[in-house]
Amino acid sequence: MIYNSIDLNSVLNVLSVSGRDVIPPYSLVRSNLPKAENPMLAYKKNEERSIIAKCIVKGISKSAIRDTIRNSIAPYLYPSDLIYKSLILSDEPTKEWLAIPDGEIKITDDNPRYCVFEASFIAKLYALSTAETTETGINGVVNTNSGTAPALGMITFSITSGTSQMITLFGTTSQIKLEDTNLAGNWEIDMENRTVKKNGVLANNKTNFSLTNWQGFVVPAGAYQFDFSPAQNAMLTYKRRWL
Repeated sequence: MIYNSIDLNSVLNVLSVSGRDVIPPYSLVRSNLPKAENPMLAYKKNEERSIIAKCIVKGISKSAIRDTIRNSIAPYLYPSDLIYKSLILSDEPTKEWLAIPDGEIKITDDNPRYCVFEASFIAKLYALSTAETTETGINGVVNTNSGTAPALGMITFSITSGTSQMITLFGTTSQIKLEDTNLAGNWEIDMENRTVKKNGVLANNKTNFSLTNWQGFVVPAGAYQFDFSPAQNAMLTYKRRWL
């Protein structure tokens, strides 16, 4: 188990992990509109899940085991902040979860030569690939996202001249329309933050809002294709996601 780039495998072994395959249910949310006689109800998608790692620590005595937990494990599993950090579990070394320890180490089996405990994490909904995927020359080309959930990536390309540029996710109404008196420059389209940059500077004002639809502008799981009009030599980078 590696958390926040700290490799804990030298002091513990992970016996089992629960929670990764449990999709959190939707929550029923009641609106709090003032003076509403009949508050509206809506379902809200939960964006976090609980992951519990059952671990074992071995040692020559109870005191040695407790020292290991206290000095080599607990400092990393008790959060000093509320920032999500990378959690990589031993049986899935190519996936990471953005997670926060919930601050509890629950001992379930305490013996003179070993101690079994549960470390709990609050994790973001999706697992991410530890490596970034890069696709070049994506215009009009069918590529495949091998994750099980849509990914949020970055599209980069350069425009030498022109006043209009359309980028469309094939088969959908999801698209970005750029317009300006001179679009020449290096462009970035950030799907996660829904921003556009030109030469590294925020340029959302260069989008035609009536012809731009960020909804669904993602890297779909499975086959996908982006089309550029006029054609551009574009590159896409993203991390695969699994639900």
